[in-house]
Amino acid sequence: MKRFVPVLMACAGLLSSFNASAVDGVIEISSACINFGCMPGDSAGAPVTISQSGSYILTSNLSTTNADTTLIEISASDVSLNLNGFTISGVTTCANTPVTGCSNTGNGIGVDVNNDRVRVYNGNIRNMGNVCLSSTLDHTVNHFHDLTVSECGGAGIVSPSGLISDVLVNRVGGQGILIFIGNTFVKDSHITGNRTEGQLGGVCANNVYQANGSALNCVQMGPNICDGVAC
Repeated sequence: MKRFVPVLMACAGLLSSFNASAVDGVIEISSACINFGCMPGDSAGAPVTISQSGSYILTSNLSTTNADTTLIEISASDVSLNLNGFTISGVTTCANTPVTGCSNTGNGIGVDVNNDRVRVYNGNIRNMGNVCLSSTLDHTVNHFHDLTVSECGGAGIVSPSGLISDVLVNRVGGQGILIFIGNTFVKDSHITGNRTEGQLGGVCANNVYQANGSALNCVQMGPNICDGVAC
């Protein structure tokens, strides 16, 4: 069931059922369209559901006050989602470094990816009830990069197979990066202050792991730094 998410921006005039496409066919997603449906195939309320291949871009922050609400769900393959420097956020907060516990947790996910060849990049995901960014299908090949994720109740990023690069994962309630199956490659990233492992599973190189609750557990294919020294 979708849940109502408060509109963060005033809707001037009569808003059509679907948000207009941006330049070059990139479809816009904003807080103003959630209650009406942001594109064909997306019904009113959260999550915003991306069910068609293509390019999408945020044009505002998205937020929820319900820890069980997921904000964006991607069910199509071959999707590019540009967060455009904006923030996807909830109400969860986590205490201490490394994290010792989080409050206002739930089942909500910032971006929930359920298909292949999905790219999510260029923005922030924080304070979600469960995982910040999740990809849970077996054998998916996705690319998550240039992201800051923090203070979510579960892991920061969950990914089976693909590439994670140039991310900051900071102070989440589980693993910084969880690779439960497959060999996702994590590189050029900072993973700090998380409750358990900075990274559990997968392959890692050229990362900094600092002040995480448990030791690093990945196949090292290049140099990594753990708490100021080579891992």
